[in-house]
Amino acid sequence: MKKEHFGHVSEKFDLVKYDPGNSVNTWSADMEGSGSLSTLFISRGSEGFDVRARNFGGSRDVYMFIELLSHELAEEVVQYIKDTEILFL
Repeated sequence: MKKEHFGHVSEKFDLVKYDPGNSVNTWSADMEGSGSLSTLFISRGSEGFDVRARNFGGSRDVYMFIELLSHELAEEVVQYIKDTEILFL
């Protein structure tokens, strides 16, 4: 996921209100290309739901967005990421 795409999704859903880690300011270069958006999945976090991707060649998954309020919101975010990926290639 490119930084611009991450920021777009974060702003569209105002994800910073769920956790500061969802801010574009926390995006790091190692997030770009480290996970395939086709492998996105949702997991239960400590205080909400996390959107994650499988890491290419790494042992840990990449956390994209964390501590979202509901599973439904996380599903909507995942679908939106997939639908808009083409705009940020």
